Amino acid sequence: DHRDLHSFPTRRSSDLLVVRESGGSVRDALSLCDQLISYVGDATMTERHVAEVLGVADRALTRTLVRALAAGQAGEALAAVDAGIERGVDEVQLARAIVRYLRDLSVLQVAPEASARRGLVDASEEELAELSAEAAALERSRVTQMFERMLRCCDELGKTLQPRLVLDCALIDVATIEPLVPLGD
Repeated sequence: DHRDLHSFPTRRSSDLLVVRESGGSVRDALSLCDQLISYVGDATMTERHVAEVLGVADRALTRTLVRALAAGQAGEALAAVDAGIERGVDEVQLARAIVRYLRDLSVLQVAPEASARRGLVDASEEELAELSAEAAALERSRVTQMFERMLRCCDELGKTLQPRLVLDCALIDVATIEPLVPLGD
């Protein structure tokens, strides 16, 4: 079957993470699945297993980080980073996961209706419901502000020998930025 992996009907978060990390390549996905089967054995495979094997942030970790940043809780965000790094998540991958998550929130803020969001956000129905609720609860300007600063962090992470320091300072910056006030106000 020559269909690209993004067209498969399965929408579990662990499957989506494999698809995302394989870039839609069937060969890469099969290789990742072999690694996962070796790691998990007979146990039921979860998104956390996939994230641990691939060294990437799962959606639960990313959600925790974004919620902490949006609430201005820098300490909680730094603790979540610590937990992720202990599990083997790379700082660059973590920053990229935050940027992707913020992008998804932005998309859902401008396309909240179910028919418009289908295909725009790579998530299961359950994840879409959670993301939609978060998107509705946040100011669009706040999401844009966080996105821009975290995107800058990703650029800086590619140039530094001290990725943890750059990530920590970026998270503190994002969590403590003053909200934008509209010019009319």
